[in-house]
Amino acid sequence: TATAATNSATATLSPSLISQQSLFDAYLYLTQLQQARCYETAFSAWRRMRSADARTMGILYWQLNDVWQGPSWSTIEYDGSLRLAHHAVRRVFAPVLLSAVLTPSAASSTATVVTTAAATSPQIQVSLTSDLLEPVSGILTIQVIRWFDAPAAPRTTMRERVRVSAASSAVVASAPLTTLLANASATREDSFLRLLFEPDAPTSQLHNNVEADVFPLKLSDVDLPRGALSLTLVKQLSPTRAVVEISANATVVFAAVESLNVVGAFGDGMFTLLAGSTKPIGFKATAPFELDTFSRGLRLRSLRDSYI
Repeated sequence: TATAATNSATATLSPSLISQQSLFDAYLYLTQLQQARCYETAFSAWRRMRSADARTMGILYWQLNDVWQGPSWSTIEYDGSLRLAHHAVRRVFAPVLLSAVLTPSAASSTATVVTTAAATSPQIQVSLTSDLLEPVSGILTIQVIRWFDAPAAPRTTMRERVRVSAASSAVVASAPLTTLLANASATREDSFLRLLFEPDAPTSQLHNNVEADVFPLKLSDVDLPRGALSLTLVKQLSPTRAVVEISANATVVFAAVESLNVVGAFGDGMFTLLAGSTKPIGFKATAPFELDTFSRGLRLRSLRDSYI
C-alpha cells in the first residue's frame, strides 16, 4: 500500500516532511474509513428493506478487488490484503444482521445515519435481519458504555427476548435514548450503545453472538479518549498463518492492525475495542514468512490516532 511504501523512508525525512507524511497517512486511513461507513450504512438500510414493500433480496457492490495498485473503490487490495471496507462489508453481509437507527435525532450507527433537527425524545429502534430459512430467536441486550471508563463496563443494561421470522427483517425492540442514558448517568457526548444478540440455538451459519455499536453523536463531535493499543501476543501457527492479540488501555473505535512487511489478510478490522479488553485476530499470508519479519512490520491504529 502507499503507507507501506512511504514508511521505510521516514527516518530520512525532515520534521516538516514527516508531519506531511503523517497527515497523508491519516488521510489514507480516513478515506478508507469513510468508504467503509458508507457501505455499511447503505447495505444495512437495504437489508432492513427485505420485508418492506421494496423486497430487497440482495446487494452487489463495485468493486471487490483490484488487479493493480492504485486508488479505487475496491475492498480488497491488488496484493490480496483487505481494506477497512471489506471488514465492514463482511459483517453487514452476515446471514444474521443486527442494526439500529436513532429516530428522530441527529445520529450515526453501524446501521444507518439519520440527520434531522434535534428532537426531544429520540428512540433507538433495533432491527434483526435474517437470511436463514428458519426463524431466529434469542436475547437482545442493549448496553450503555462510557468512553472514558477504564476498564470499560456497561453502565446500564436492557435485555429483551426477540424473534425474527425466516428470511425476513423486523424491528424487534425500541427504547427511548434519553431513558437509557439517564439510567447510566451518561450523555451523548460521553457514551455509546452496544447491541448484542445471543441466539437460542446456534447453527453453522449463526455460531457466534451478533454485535453492533451505535453512536448517539457524530464521532467528530466526541472527545474520544487518547488510548494506546498494544500487542500482547504474536504467534506463528504455520508457515503462512499467525495470530496476534491486541489490548487497549482506553476504549478505541475503528481499530485495525496492519502488516507492513508481510503481504496477507487479517481476519478482522475496523472494530471497537473496550478499555481493559483483548482481542485475538488471525492472519493469513500469501507466502511463507519469518515471524520476526512479520512482528517488526505490525502497526496498530484507531480513529483517535488520525487526529493531528
